[in-house]
Amino acid sequence: MTNPSFGRRGLLGLGLAGGVAGGLSTLIPRAARAANDPKRLLVIFTSMGWLEEYFWPERRSDTDFGFGSNHANASWAPFKNQLIFPDGLNVYGMHYSMNQPDNEHGKGIKMIFTGAKTNNDSLFTAQGPSIDHVVAEKISAGTRFRNIVLGVATNSGKHSNAFWAGNGKPVQAEQDPGAAFNRLFANFNGGGSAPAPDTAKLEQLRLRKQSVIDMVRADLNRARAKLGASQIDKIDAHLDAVRSLETRVGGDVAVGGGAGCKKPATPNTSDKAGQIRAQMDTIVAAFACDLTRVAGLQIGHADGGPVPEADRHNIAHSTGGGSKSAAETYRKQDAWNAGHMLHLFQAMSAVKENNGSLLDNTLILFGTDTQGWMRGGGGVHASVRTPMFMVGGGNFAFKTGRHLVVNTGWKANDKNGSNDKTIPSHHRVLVAIAQKFGVDGNTFGNLDPGTGPLAGL
Repeated sequence: MTNPSFGRRGLLGLGLAGGVAGGLSTLIPRAARAANDPKRLLVIFTSMGWLEEYFWPERRSDTDFGFGSNHANASWAPFKNQLIFPDGLNVYGMHYSMNQPDNEHGKGIKMIFTGAKTNNDSLFTAQGPSIDHVVAEKISAGTRFRNIVLGVATNSGKHSNAFWAGNGKPVQAEQDPGAAFNRLFANFNGGGSAPAPDTAKLEQLRLRKQSVIDMVRADLNRARAKLGASQIDKIDAHLDAVRSLETRVGGDVAVGGGAGCKKPATPNTSDKAGQIRAQMDTIVAAFACDLTRVAGLQIGHADGGPVPEADRHNIAHSTGGGSKSAAETYRKQDAWNAGHMLHLFQAMSAVKENNGSLLDNTLILFGTDTQGWMRGGGGVHASVRTPMFMVGGGNFAFKTGRHLVVNTGWKANDKNGSNDKTIPSHHRVLVAIAQKFGVDGNTFGNLDPGTGPLAGL
Protein backbone atom coordinates (compact mmCIF):
# COMPACT_ATOMS: atom_id res chain seq x y z
CA MET A 1 0.00 0.00 0.00
CA THR A 2 1.37 3.40 -0.98
CA ASN A 3 1.51 6.07 1.69
CA PRO A 4 -0.30 9.27 0.74
CA SER A 5 1.79 12.35 0.06
CA PHE A 6 0.91 15.64 1.73
CA GLY A 7 2.04 18.89 0.16
CA ARG A 8 3.09 21.76 2.41
CA ARG A 9 0.52 24.17 0.96
CA GLY A 10 -2.19 21.55 1.27
CA LEU A 11 -1.43 21.05 4.93
CA LEU A 12 -1.43 24.77 5.66
CA GLY A 13 -4.78 25.09 3.93
CA LEU A 14 -6.58 22.61 6.15
CA GLY A 15 -7.80 25.21 8.64
CA LEU A 16 -5.55 24.27 11.51
CA ALA A 17 -6.32 27.31 13.64
CA GLY A 18 -10.07 27.16 13.26
CA GLY A 19 -10.76 23.45 13.34
CA VAL A 20 -7.99 21.28 14.68
CA ALA A 21 -10.40 18.69 15.92
CA GLY A 22 -12.03 18.40 12.51
CA GLY A 23 -9.24 19.25 10.03
CA LEU A 24 -6.17 17.04 10.36
CA SER A 25 -7.84 14.54 12.66
CA THR A 26 -8.83 12.59 9.55
CA LEU A 27 -5.12 11.95 8.95
CA ILE A 28 -4.76 10.28 12.34
CA PRO A 29 -5.68 6.62 12.96
CA ARG A 30 -8.71 5.90 15.12
CA ALA A 31 -7.52 3.92 18.15
CA ALA A 32 -9.45 1.89 20.67
CA ARG A 33 -11.88 3.57 22.98
CA ALA A 34 -10.62 4.12 26.51
CA ALA A 35 -12.11 1.94 29.23
CA ASN A 36 -13.52 5.04 30.88
CA ASP A 37 -16.26 6.82 28.98
CA PRO A 38 -15.47 10.42 27.98
CA LYS A 39 -16.83 13.45 29.78
CA ARG A 40 -19.29 15.55 27.79
CA LEU A 41 -20.80 18.99 28.23
CA LEU A 42 -24.14 20.13 26.81
CA VAL A 43 -25.12 23.78 27.34
CA ILE A 44 -28.76 24.73 26.71
CA PHE A 45 -30.31 28.19 26.41
CA THR A 46 -34.05 28.76 26.64
CA SER A 47 -35.64 32.19 26.39
CA MET A 48 -37.32 34.39 29.00
CA GLY A 49 -36.55 32.27 32.03
CA TRP A 50 -38.94 30.04 33.92
CA LEU A 51 -41.81 31.51 35.93
CA GLU A 52 -40.40 31.43 39.45
CA GLU A 53 -43.44 30.16 41.35
CA TYR A 54 -43.84 27.10 39.11
CA PHE A 55 -40.19 26.26 38.59
CA TRP A 56 -38.31 25.94 41.89
CA PRO A 57 -38.93 22.61 43.66
CA GLU A 58 -40.71 22.32 46.97
CA ARG A 59 -37.67 22.04 49.22
CA ARG A 60 -37.40 20.39 52.62
CA SER A 61 -33.61 20.00 52.61
CA ASP A 62 -30.75 19.96 50.11
CA THR A 63 -31.58 16.39 49.12
CA ASP A 64 -35.26 16.23 50.02
CA PHE A 65 -37.35 18.12 47.48
CA GLY A 66 -40.11 17.50 44.99
CA PHE A 67 -42.42 19.00 42.39
CA GLY A 68 -46.06 19.94 42.87
CA SER A 69 -48.64 18.86 40.32
CA ASN A 70 -48.87 22.41 38.99
CA HIS A 71 -45.11 22.80 38.58
CA ALA A 72 -44.11 23.44 34.98
CA ASN A 73 -41.31 20.88 35.39
CA ALA A 74 -43.33 18.25 37.29
CA SER A 75 -42.54 15.77 34.50
CA TRP A 76 -38.91 15.77 35.65
CA ALA A 77 -39.77 13.93 38.87
CA PRO A 78 -38.33 10.59 37.63
CA PHE A 79 -34.99 12.38 37.14
CA LYS A 80 -34.97 14.19 40.49
CA ASN A 81 -31.80 12.37 41.53
CA GLN A 82 -30.01 13.65 38.42
CA LEU A 83 -30.86 17.33 38.97
CA ILE A 84 -28.99 20.15 40.71
CA PHE A 85 -30.76 23.43 41.51
CA PRO A 86 -28.47 26.21 42.82
CA ASP A 87 -31.15 28.54 44.18
CA GLY A 88 -30.40 32.25 44.61
CA LEU A 89 -27.72 32.97 42.01
CA ASN A 90 -27.32 36.46 40.61
CA VAL A 91 -26.21 37.29 37.06
CA TYR A 92 -23.86 40.04 38.12
CA GLY A 93 -23.78 42.95 35.66
CA MET A 94 -27.08 42.23 33.92
CA HIS A 95 -29.16 44.76 35.86
CA TYR A 96 -30.02 48.05 34.13
CA SER A 97 -28.13 50.03 36.78
CA MET A 98 -24.88 48.42 35.64
CA ASN A 99 -23.12 50.54 33.05
CA GLN A 100 -23.07 47.90 30.31
CA PRO A 101 -24.49 48.34 26.79
CA ASP A 102 -27.86 46.74 25.91
CA ASN A 103 -30.95 45.94 27.98
CA GLU A 104 -31.46 43.08 30.42
CA HIS A 105 -32.57 40.60 27.76
CA GLY A 106 -29.58 41.34 25.57
CA LYS A 107 -27.07 41.37 28.40
CA GLY A 108 -28.59 38.22 29.87
CA ILE A 109 -28.20 36.08 26.76
CA LYS A 110 -24.61 37.24 26.33
CA MET A 111 -23.52 37.07 29.97
CA ILE A 112 -25.16 33.85 31.10
CA PHE A 113 -22.55 31.53 29.57
CA THR A 114 -19.64 33.97 29.12
CA GLY A 115 -19.57 35.91 32.38
CA ALA A 116 -18.28 38.77 30.24
CA LYS A 117 -18.99 42.42 29.61
CA THR A 118 -20.70 43.57 26.43
CA ASN A 119 -19.06 45.68 23.75
CA ASN A 120 -20.51 49.02 22.70
CA ASP A 121 -20.73 47.96 19.06
CA SER A 122 -23.74 47.57 16.77
CA LEU A 123 -24.61 44.12 18.15
CA PHE A 124 -23.47 44.68 21.75
CA THR A 125 -21.30 41.59 21.42
CA ALA A 126 -19.88 39.64 24.35
CA GLN A 127 -16.26 40.27 25.28
CA GLY A 128 -15.31 36.64 25.85
CA PRO A 129 -15.98 32.99 25.01
CA SER A 130 -18.83 30.96 26.44
CA ILE A 131 -18.26 27.97 28.70
CA ASP A 132 -18.82 25.44 25.90
CA HIS A 133 -16.03 26.93 23.81
CA VAL A 134 -13.62 27.06 26.75
CA VAL A 135 -14.28 23.43 27.70
CA ALA A 136 -14.09 22.29 24.07
CA GLU A 137 -10.60 23.73 23.78
CA LYS A 138 -9.62 21.53 26.72
CA ILE A 139 -11.29 18.17 26.07
CA SER A 140 -11.96 17.82 22.34
CA ALA A 141 -8.60 16.44 21.24
CA GLY A 142 -9.24 13.49 18.95
CA THR A 143 -12.91 14.05 18.21
CA ARG A 144 -14.04 14.82 14.69
CA PHE A 145 -15.84 18.00 15.77
CA ARG A 146 -14.41 20.24 18.47
CA ASN A 147 -17.92 21.38 19.40
CA ILE A 148 -21.27 21.94 17.75
CA VAL A 149 -23.99 24.54 18.29
CA LEU A 150 -27.53 23.76 17.14
CA GLY A 151 -30.68 25.80 17.57
CA VAL A 152 -34.35 26.40 16.84
CA ALA A 153 -35.88 29.83 16.19
CA THR A 154 -32.76 31.69 17.32
CA ASN A 155 -33.62 34.73 15.21
CA SER A 156 -30.97 37.22 14.10
CA GLY A 157 -29.63 40.52 15.32
CA LYS A 158 -28.24 41.77 18.58
CA HIS A 159 -30.24 39.47 20.89
CA SER A 160 -29.76 36.20 19.02
CA ASN A 161 -26.51 34.63 20.26
CA ALA A 162 -26.00 32.70 23.48
CA PHE A 163 -22.73 31.08 22.36
CA TRP A 164 -19.44 32.83 21.72
CA ALA A 165 -16.02 31.81 20.39
CA GLY A 166 -14.32 34.89 21.84
CA ASN A 167 -14.48 38.66 22.14
CA GLY A 168 -16.92 39.92 19.51
CA LYS A 169 -17.22 36.44 17.94
CA PRO A 170 -20.78 35.11 18.08
CA VAL A 171 -21.41 31.49 17.09
CA GLN A 172 -24.40 31.12 14.80
CA ALA A 173 -26.44 28.08 15.75
CA GLU A 174 -27.32 25.65 12.95
CA GLN A 175 -31.13 25.89 12.86
CA ASP A 176 -31.83 23.34 10.13
CA PRO A 177 -32.06 19.84 11.68
CA GLY A 178 -31.42 18.28 8.29
CA ALA A 179 -28.26 20.30 7.76
CA ALA A 180 -27.06 19.48 11.28
CA PHE A 181 -27.67 15.79 10.66
CA ASN A 182 -25.86 15.85 7.31
CA ARG A 183 -22.86 17.66 8.77
CA LEU A 184 -22.45 15.00 11.45
CA PHE A 185 -23.81 11.79 9.97
CA ALA A 186 -24.15 11.96 6.18
CA ASN A 187 -20.93 9.97 5.66
CA PHE A 188 -20.85 8.23 9.02
CA ASN A 189 -20.70 4.45 9.00
CA GLY A 190 -19.78 3.86 12.64
CA GLY A 191 -21.77 2.13 15.30
CA GLY A 192 -21.33 -0.58 17.87
CA SER A 193 -18.16 -1.47 19.71
CA ALA A 194 -14.92 -0.72 17.93
CA PRO A 195 -12.53 -3.59 17.08
CA ALA A 196 -9.23 -3.89 18.88
CA PRO A 197 -6.50 -1.95 17.07
CA ASP A 198 -3.37 -3.34 15.45
CA THR A 199 -0.85 -1.65 17.74
CA ALA A 200 2.11 -2.18 15.40
CA LYS A 201 0.33 -0.50 12.52
CA LEU A 202 -0.84 2.28 14.79
CA GLU A 203 2.74 3.00 15.81
CA GLN A 204 3.86 3.08 12.18
CA LEU A 205 1.09 5.49 11.33
CA ARG A 206 1.84 7.61 14.39
CA LEU A 207 5.47 8.01 13.34
CA ARG A 208 4.42 8.94 9.81
CA LYS A 209 1.97 11.56 11.05
CA GLN A 210 4.58 12.92 13.45
CA SER A 211 6.95 13.48 10.54
CA VAL A 212 4.22 15.39 8.71
CA ILE A 213 3.68 17.58 11.79
CA ASP A 214 7.40 18.24 12.10
CA MET A 215 7.45 19.39 8.47
CA VAL A 216 4.49 21.73 9.00
CA ARG A 217 6.05 23.19 12.14
CA ALA A 218 9.30 23.91 10.34
CA ASP A 219 7.46 25.65 7.50
CA LEU A 220 5.42 27.73 9.93
CA ASN A 221 8.46 28.82 11.90
CA ARG A 222 10.24 29.87 8.69
CA ALA A 223 7.16 31.80 7.58
CA ARG A 224 6.89 33.49 10.97
CA ALA A 225 10.41 34.85 10.68
CA LYS A 226 9.59 36.51 7.36
CA LEU A 227 6.18 38.02 8.13
CA GLY A 228 5.23 41.33 9.64
CA ALA A 229 3.61 41.78 13.02
CA SER A 230 0.09 41.81 11.55
CA GLN A 231 0.50 38.24 10.30
CA ILE A 232 2.38 36.75 13.24
CA ASP A 233 -0.79 36.14 15.27
CA LYS A 234 -2.17 33.96 12.49
CA ILE A 235 1.03 31.94 12.31
CA ASP A 236 1.08 31.56 16.09
CA ALA A 237 -2.49 30.27 15.96
CA HIS A 238 -1.39 27.68 13.40
CA LEU A 239 1.53 26.69 15.63
CA ASP A 240 -0.79 26.30 18.62
CA ALA A 241 -2.99 24.06 16.48
CA VAL A 242 -0.01 21.98 15.43
CA ARG A 243 1.01 21.53 19.06
CA SER A 244 -2.55 20.43 19.89
CA LEU A 245 -2.50 17.96 17.02
CA GLU A 246 0.88 16.64 18.12
CA THR A 247 -0.54 15.88 21.56
CA ARG A 248 -3.30 13.80 19.97
CA VAL A 249 -0.89 11.94 17.71
CA GLY A 250 1.17 10.99 20.75
CA GLY A 251 -1.79 9.26 22.38
CA ASP A 252 -5.00 7.51 21.53
CA VAL A 253 -7.65 9.18 19.43
CA ALA A 254 -11.29 8.62 20.29
CA VAL A 255 -13.22 6.07 18.29
CA GLY A 256 -16.29 7.34 16.47
CA GLY A 257 -18.66 4.80 17.89
CA GLY A 258 -19.04 2.84 21.09
CA ALA A 259 -21.58 0.26 22.15
CA GLY A 260 -24.28 2.93 22.40
CA CYS A 261 -23.52 4.50 19.04
CA LYS A 262 -26.36 4.43 16.56
CA LYS A 263 -26.83 6.62 13.51
CA PRO A 264 -30.09 8.52 14.02
CA ALA A 265 -32.90 8.72 11.51
CA THR A 266 -32.77 11.59 9.05
CA PRO A 267 -34.85 14.47 10.48
CA ASN A 268 -38.04 15.20 8.59
CA THR A 269 -40.07 17.78 10.44
CA SER A 270 -41.13 21.37 9.95
CA ASP A 271 -42.89 22.16 13.25
CA LYS A 272 -40.86 23.71 16.05
CA ALA A 273 -41.51 20.94 18.57
CA GLY A 274 -40.25 18.34 16.12
CA GLN A 275 -37.22 20.46 15.27
CA ILE A 276 -36.25 20.80 18.94
CA ARG A 277 -36.39 17.05 19.46
CA ALA A 278 -34.57 16.36 16.22
CA GLN A 279 -31.72 18.64 17.29
CA MET A 280 -31.64 16.91 20.68
CA ASP A 281 -31.54 13.47 19.06
CA THR A 282 -28.66 14.56 16.82
CA ILE A 283 -26.68 15.77 19.84
CA VAL A 284 -27.36 12.55 21.76
CA ALA A 285 -26.16 10.45 18.82
CA ALA A 286 -23.10 12.66 18.27
CA PHE A 287 -22.13 12.20 21.92
CA ALA A 288 -22.80 8.45 21.87
CA CYS A 289 -20.68 8.05 18.73
CA ASP A 290 -17.95 10.32 20.16
CA LEU A 291 -18.07 12.65 17.17
CA THR A 292 -17.94 15.53 19.65
CA ARG A 293 -17.91 15.94 23.41
CA VAL A 294 -19.22 19.49 23.66
CA ALA A 295 -22.46 20.91 22.28
CA GLY A 296 -24.66 23.96 22.62
CA LEU A 297 -28.41 24.03 22.02
CA GLN A 298 -30.20 27.37 21.72
CA ILE A 299 -33.99 27.37 21.85
CA GLY A 300 -35.26 30.85 21.06
CA HIS A 301 -33.50 34.15 21.61
CA ALA A 302 -33.46 36.97 24.15
CA ASP A 303 -36.77 38.45 23.00
CA GLY A 304 -38.84 35.32 22.49
CA GLY A 305 -38.93 31.66 21.64
CA PRO A 306 -40.77 28.86 19.83
CA VAL A 307 -43.53 28.28 22.38
CA PRO A 308 -47.28 27.70 21.89
CA GLU A 309 -50.31 29.90 22.61
CA ALA A 310 -48.79 33.40 22.68
CA ASP A 311 -45.70 35.51 22.09
CA ARG A 312 -43.18 34.61 24.78
CA HIS A 313 -41.88 38.13 25.30
CA ASN A 314 -45.33 39.69 25.63
CA ILE A 315 -46.52 36.98 28.01
CA ALA A 316 -43.49 37.45 30.25
CA HIS A 317 -44.07 41.18 30.46
CA SER A 318 -47.79 40.74 31.02
CA THR A 319 -46.96 38.46 33.93
CA GLY A 320 -44.67 41.19 35.19
CA GLY A 321 -47.69 43.48 35.10
CA GLY A 322 -49.62 41.17 37.41
CA SER A 323 -51.83 39.36 34.88
CA LYS A 324 -52.88 35.97 36.30
CA SER A 325 -54.04 34.70 32.91
CA ALA A 326 -50.66 35.63 31.43
CA ALA A 327 -48.95 33.82 34.30
CA GLU A 328 -50.91 30.66 33.50
CA THR A 329 -49.89 30.90 29.84
CA TYR A 330 -46.28 31.45 30.95
CA ARG A 331 -46.53 28.29 33.10
CA LYS A 332 -47.94 26.27 30.19
CA GLN A 333 -45.13 27.46 27.92
CA ASP A 334 -42.60 26.46 30.57
CA ALA A 335 -44.24 23.03 30.78
CA TRP A 336 -43.95 22.74 26.99
CA ASN A 337 -40.23 23.45 27.24
CA ALA A 338 -39.90 21.04 30.16
CA GLY A 339 -41.47 18.29 28.08
CA HIS A 340 -38.73 18.61 25.50
CA MET A 341 -36.10 18.49 28.23
CA LEU A 342 -37.70 15.30 29.54
CA HIS A 343 -37.29 13.80 26.07
CA LEU A 344 -33.59 14.68 26.21
CA PHE A 345 -33.13 13.17 29.68
CA GLN A 346 -34.86 9.97 28.60
CA ALA A 347 -32.86 9.71 25.38
CA MET A 348 -29.54 10.12 27.20
CA SER A 349 -30.51 7.66 29.92
CA ALA A 350 -31.35 5.07 27.28
CA VAL A 351 -27.78 5.09 25.92
CA LYS A 352 -25.82 2.59 28.01
CA GLU A 353 -22.07 3.01 28.39
CA ASN A 354 -19.27 1.25 30.23
CA ASN A 355 -19.93 2.91 33.57
CA GLY A 356 -23.59 3.90 33.41
CA SER A 357 -25.58 5.91 30.92
CA LEU A 358 -24.79 8.77 28.59
CA LEU A 359 -26.59 11.04 31.05
CA ASP A 360 -24.23 9.92 33.83
CA ASN A 361 -21.31 10.96 31.62
CA THR A 362 -22.79 14.24 30.34
CA LEU A 363 -23.18 17.41 32.36
CA ILE A 364 -26.08 19.49 31.05
CA LEU A 365 -26.10 23.17 32.00
CA PHE A 366 -29.22 25.28 31.51
CA GLY A 367 -29.28 29.06 31.30
CA THR A 368 -31.57 31.87 30.17
CA ASP A 369 -31.63 35.63 29.64
CA THR A 370 -34.13 36.89 32.24
CA GLN A 371 -36.49 35.59 34.89
CA GLY A 372 -40.18 36.19 35.62
CA TRP A 373 -42.14 36.04 38.89
CA MET A 374 -45.52 36.81 40.40
CA ARG A 375 -44.50 37.91 43.91
CA GLY A 376 -45.01 41.55 44.83
CA GLY A 377 -47.33 42.17 41.90
CA GLY A 378 -45.14 40.44 39.33
CA GLY A 379 -42.01 41.32 37.45
CA VAL A 380 -39.53 40.37 34.76
CA HIS A 381 -35.95 41.31 33.82
CA ALA A 382 -34.59 39.68 36.97
CA SER A 383 -30.93 38.96 37.48
CA VAL A 384 -31.32 37.54 40.99
CA ARG A 385 -32.49 33.97 41.54
CA THR A 386 -31.65 33.16 37.94
CA PRO A 387 -32.74 29.62 36.97
CA MET A 388 -29.30 28.28 36.07
CA PHE A 389 -29.42 24.57 36.85
CA MET A 390 -27.75 21.30 35.91
CA VAL A 391 -28.64 17.72 35.05
CA GLY A 392 -26.49 14.60 34.85
CA GLY A 393 -22.73 14.23 34.91
CA GLY A 394 -22.82 12.33 38.18
CA ASN A 395 -19.92 10.09 37.18
CA PHE A 396 -17.43 12.95 37.11
CA ALA A 397 -18.90 16.34 37.98
CA PHE A 398 -21.06 17.14 41.00
CA LYS A 399 -23.20 15.26 43.48
CA THR A 400 -26.66 15.25 41.94
CA GLY A 401 -30.15 15.18 43.42
CA ARG A 402 -29.82 18.48 45.28
CA HIS A 403 -31.64 21.78 45.74
CA LEU A 404 -28.97 24.09 47.14
CA VAL A 405 -30.02 27.40 48.65
CA VAL A 406 -26.97 29.56 47.97
CA ASN A 407 -28.61 32.90 48.81
CA THR A 408 -31.91 34.26 50.06
CA GLY A 409 -31.02 37.93 49.71
CA TRP A 410 -33.11 38.21 46.55
CA LYS A 411 -36.21 38.34 48.75
CA ALA A 412 -35.20 41.75 50.13
CA ASN A 413 -33.55 43.17 47.02
CA ASP A 414 -35.02 45.36 44.35
CA LYS A 415 -37.21 42.89 42.46
CA ASN A 416 -35.55 43.69 39.14
CA GLY A 417 -32.14 42.53 40.26
CA SER A 418 -29.00 43.44 42.13
CA ASN A 419 -25.36 44.19 41.49
CA ASP A 420 -24.45 43.30 45.06
CA LYS A 421 -21.11 41.48 44.90
CA THR A 422 -21.90 39.61 48.11
CA ILE A 423 -24.63 37.61 46.35
CA PRO A 424 -23.13 34.51 44.69
CA SER A 425 -22.97 35.15 40.97
CA HIS A 426 -23.54 32.60 38.23
CA HIS A 427 -19.82 33.00 37.53
CA ARG A 428 -19.23 30.61 40.43
CA VAL A 429 -21.06 27.85 38.56
CA LEU A 430 -19.11 28.55 35.36
CA VAL A 431 -15.83 28.30 37.29
CA ALA A 432 -16.92 25.06 38.95
CA ILE A 433 -17.84 23.49 35.60
CA ALA A 434 -14.65 24.64 33.90
CA GLN A 435 -12.56 23.14 36.70
CA LYS A 436 -14.38 19.79 36.44
CA PHE A 437 -13.23 19.62 32.83
CA GLY A 438 -9.64 20.43 33.72
CA VAL A 439 -9.63 24.15 32.90
CA ASP A 440 -7.38 26.12 35.23
CA GLY A 441 -8.53 29.32 36.89
CA ASN A 442 -10.73 30.68 39.67
CA THR A 443 -12.61 33.28 37.63
CA PHE A 444 -14.65 33.15 34.43
CA GLY A 445 -15.20 36.11 32.14
CA ASN A 446 -14.06 39.70 32.58
CA LEU A 447 -17.08 40.70 34.69
CA ASP A 448 -16.55 38.14 37.45
CA PRO A 449 -17.14 39.80 40.85
CA GLY A 450 -15.68 36.95 42.90
CA THR A 451 -13.37 33.97 42.84
CA GLY A 452 -13.50 30.20 42.98
CA PRO A 453 -16.27 27.64 42.40
CA LEU A 454 -19.69 27.84 44.01
CA ALA A 455 -19.45 26.83 47.67
CA GLY A 456 -21.21 23.56 48.43
CA LEU A 457 -21.55 22.50 44.83
